[in-house]
Amino acid sequence: MTGSEVNEVVLAGLAQELSRAARTRAPVRLLSERFPGLTLQGASRIQQINVRARVAAGARVAGHKIGLTLAAMQEQMGIHEPDSSFVFHEMVAPSGAGCGRSTL
Repeated sequence: MTGSEVNEVVLAGLAQELSRAARTRAPVRLLSERFPGLTLQGASRIQQINVRARVAAGARVAGHKIGLTLAAMQEQMGIHEPDSSFVFHEMVAPSGAGCGRSTL
């Protein structure tokens, strides 16, 4: 890890911050703005920490998702490749089921 990269302790703290933001539905300032040294590998590590924590708490991974596949959307968001994430069992709704606004 170079001096400009974000270390494991900081990554763990950022993972906790994002987890708390997801629970409280409170926005956080972009990590890439606050930590310019945050690499794709660091961001993946943050995701890995949070997935492991959720699974340890009883969540089940139902699948994976990919987003921002259109070049125009990537340009609008200032990124250069699609993003990806995990879908947890509680996020999956049966076909035709309604979703309340509070669950989005």
